[in-house]
Amino acid sequence: MFAMRISILQNRGKQGSQLDGQRFAVCTRCAERVQIKEIKMRPDIVVISLESARGRRENITRQLDECGVEYSVFYGVDGRVSRSEVDAFYDEKLRKLLKGEALTRGQIGCFASHYKIWVNCFISEKPVIVLEDDARIHKDKFLQFINASDKIPERFECIRLFFRSVRGNYEIKSGEVGGFDIVKYRKGLMSAVGYYLNPGGAHKLINNVNPIFYPVDIYMERFWAHGVECYGVKPAFVEADSRFDTTIDYHNKKKDRSLFTRLRREAFNFSEKARRTFHNGLFKLGLK
Repeated sequence: MFAMRISILQNRGKQGSQLDGQRFAVCTRCAERVQIKEIKMRPDIVVISLESARGRRENITRQLDECGVEYSVFYGVDGRVSRSEVDAFYDEKLRKLLKGEALTRGQIGCFASHYKIWVNCFISEKPVIVLEDDARIHKDKFLQFINASDKIPERFECIRLFFRSVRGNYEIKSGEVGGFDIVKYRKGLMSAVGYYLNPGGAHKLINNVNPIFYPVDIYMERFWAHGVECYGVKPAFVEADSRFDTTIDYHNKKKDRSLFTRLRREAFNFSEKARRTFHNGLFKLGLK
């Protein structure tokens, strides 16, 4: 029903596969009826890369080859030139109402690329490590995490493998796996360059995706809305390679917003912060 691979997985020097981005789809109402099994296994490793981004793809695949791990290359959705099922979930009116401007086609395509991998994770009932093609990997720690990944408790549904300094953030140590600390962040890290995801987390992300009005990394950070906590690993071993420019088109210039739009946006931001603070308070009390 769902294509898992269409050629041989890459292992060291072998030819890599491309997961066909257009062959993944899911009905979220159907997904609600599927039971997630508890599985202890090492995750698949999937690289997201636009077909046109050859240099970026060669950079990340070279690193993975040096690690000697199996991985797949997923040709991402280029929202500037194609549509996907995620477009049906995108609510442009709501986005403009709350944030004052629409998402770009590149941001929608990026969301679709991650969404399709979540679907595959959920359907396959197997965890996944998702890497964007501008990721830089610290080999020894990466392999250490891979070797310990089958021991990750199910409650750690999504773990950021990178770290970014975000003002006002703090962390709570929540567990240990294979020499790594698993920490819960108060706020998100504003990136999706590399993360571990299990089927339970994928299930929640899929079922709460509609409507879409945020870029994918910000959506993933709304743990109070979809229930997938914002965990990270210490020490981190993935980072964004600053040598590469983004392949996502952003708005070049901020639009002048009316006073009413600015007030509405601030009211929404205040609501988001209040919900996050309440959720984090429950987490500290052990109620989440």
